[in-house]
Amino acid sequence: MRSDPRDDRVDKARSEDGGKVFIYERYANSEAAILHLRSFREQFGEAFGRLVKRERFLVFGTPSDELKRMLSGFDATFLCRIAGFSALSKDLSNDR
Repeated sequence: MRSDPRDDRVDKARSEDGGKVFIYERYANSEAAILHLRSFREQFGEAFGRLVKRERFLVFGTPSDELKRMLSGFDATFLCRIAGFSALSKDLSNDR
């Protein structure tokens, strides 16, 4: 897979046995991610979908509503940033 020029960062890794692949992509903003998704889908979507069994799809940050809609088909988990240890402690204590 080649990197899209709009990617801020793309890293790929695989397990020693080649059975698992991890792909990390980071974009400057939701618009850049949307452009990548559209381009990738047109060029590789069907073939990639046949080759890959997705186990997890994590989205960090604050994606736009449009990007969330696009990613909902991937059963994405959306994670927002926690600011500092004190905020994490407060969040965890509220869960009890």
